[in-house]
Amino acid sequence: MKKFSKFLALSLACALTFSMTVLADESPDADGKNWAQAAVNTTAVNDSGETVEVAVSAPAKTTVSTVKDDIKQADSKLTAAVKAQAGFSKIADPELIFVLDITPAAKGTITVTIPFDGIKPAGTGEKYVLMHQNGDTWEPVSDVKVGDGTITFTSGSFSNYALFLVKDVSDAGSKGSSDHSTSQSDAEPTSPKTGEGVPVAGLAALILLAGAALCAKKETA
Repeated sequence: MKKFSKFLALSLACALTFSMTVLADESPDADGKNWAQAAVNTTAVNDSGETVEVAVSAPAKTTVSTVKDDIKQADSKLTAAVKAQAGFSKIADPELIFVLDITPAAKGTITVTIPFDGIKPAGTGEKYVLMHQNGDTWEPVSDVKVGDGTITFTSGSFSNYALFLVKDVSDAGSKGSSDHSTSQSDAEPTSPKTGEGVPVAGLAALILLAGAALCAKKETA
């Protein structure tokens, strides 16, 4: 009986540890993903090519929540502005990449380069759209370049910025539009979110308990 008790305790401990490890591995949220890296490594220059200090931080949670809610609504002003800037006749739900508060130390027209791990140039039938918050309105930024791991844009007004990836789902744009998503999935596997059930953990626990029951039966016999 002692052997059974020890085996059962060990089995339950292993299953619990595995489950907690998986559940703790939360997927990064779009609004906060890599912003700390961006805060340290973002660079900026003015029209004269002189380096300008720039502060990058996470915006207020209410701002992020509003952006997330608005972009899900097909008739919202934000969605309409993003669609118009993308120039596609029919789009899928825009993917929010980040919301960041970007503020240079100097005024005037500034070119900012933000490092962002995992981001890649848009594929066929895709376009990045950068929106700048001006009061209660979000305005598109026209001069935006996305490379491997960087976003560069030029603007004369700064505060909150939201970057979206927009996909053309019309007949003309849907062909080959999966290029970008494939490359991103290879570079950034999606982790299960906190609180999501993980079938593997449950299955492991059932197997271990079944083994414990079998051992108990043998000892009794």
